[in-house]
Amino acid sequence: QKNSWPGREGMSIKNNLYLLLLFAVVGGCKAQNMEEKFDWSATISAPKEYPVEVYQGEVAGKSYGQNLSHLGPIAVGWGLSGATVSSGPDTKELPDYVGLTWVSFTDRKAYSGQFQLPKEKILKLFKEGFSNGATKKKETYNSFIVGLAPKGNIIVWVAGGGNQVEIGQFTGVETKMDTTKLSDEEKHMFTHKYVDYVLSDTMIVEPQFQAKIKSQAHAKPELYTSIYREKYNWVPKVVLPAGYHLTNWSFMLCNGEKEYILSGDHIVSKESRAIPYLLNVMFTDDEKNRYETDIVISRDKNYLPNLQQNGLATYIPVDFDVNETNKIFREQLNKTLPTELLINIHPKNKTLNLDLIQGTLNIPIEQIEFQIKNYGN
Repeated sequence: QKNSWPGREGMSIKNNLYLLLLFAVVGGCKAQNMEEKFDWSATISAPKEYPVEVYQGEVAGKSYGQNLSHLGPIAVGWGLSGATVSSGPDTKELPDYVGLTWVSFTDRKAYSGQFQLPKEKILKLFKEGFSNGATKKKETYNSFIVGLAPKGNIIVWVAGGGNQVEIGQFTGVETKMDTTKLSDEEKHMFTHKYVDYVLSDTMIVEPQFQAKIKSQAHAKPELYTSIYREKYNWVPKVVLPAGYHLTNWSFMLCNGEKEYILSGDHIVSKESRAIPYLLNVMFTDDEKNRYETDIVISRDKNYLPNLQQNGLATYIPVDFDVNETNKIFREQLNKTLPTELLINIHPKNKTLNLDLIQGTLNIPIEQIEFQIKNYGN
């Protein structure tokens, strides 16, 4: 007698195939959805003498884009963070795209471009992270800074916890805006009147940088695309008297990168760095008194008082491009040979010496300003 449920065996095979197919689809979806997510935001940066304003802009990944539009004129200093509008989920996939149309006030032109970000490089940096100086716990980057330089040049960094690393360089193209298609609110960005207003407003461009703009007619693109991005084989070395103990230090480099270093951290041994313009050293003594030293490679006597009032005023000094230190690095040192930047601090009489040492060559850095503070215990 034939089974009253014909094809049961065949149906079982088919069901198994359907289940396998379902598992494969679900597994594939899970694999796609399991892309690592991080907490990040994005912002705009521009040199002090090169104010910009973004008309349309976005840093975006697969499921989220950070809007960079209509943040107003920005001239915070090269590599420093401008305004940020935080939105979206706490964690999201890392971005792989940046697109911008912006006004360059010093150039009196508009530029635009769309670019792919190096996602694998970004993921590697976010996974590696760094040690937090205060908690000594591992942290990672949390910000993308899009730097807009002269002549449509763009540098992108990832930043977090006092560390900042360049991840890409791009070049936008000059764009002619058809203002007839813009709203009245948008048109003002592209008028001569608004450009003149931005360049003359000392709340946007400080007087010493206004003078710099006038003296050179336009900002120098090679500063930000090549000269400041040159790297040299140097490491910092702090020397303190007996009874004093280095705790941590940081320095800001003219290519927009930053490093925060715990005493003895392996990052000090890195052999390729741009030229520093601002250094901070923190240490204690045997009585647990805490000290802090700031050194700026500049003759600007107002720089450190301004930094004292506003701890975020860590921009490249107005005279840095003509400072002797740039000339020493570029003309007197062999960029491939190991070099020490020796910081010799004398806390009791509040003096210090800064020297570049390469083999038998010992060159004092004299065009600096510094302050040594004792916070007590």
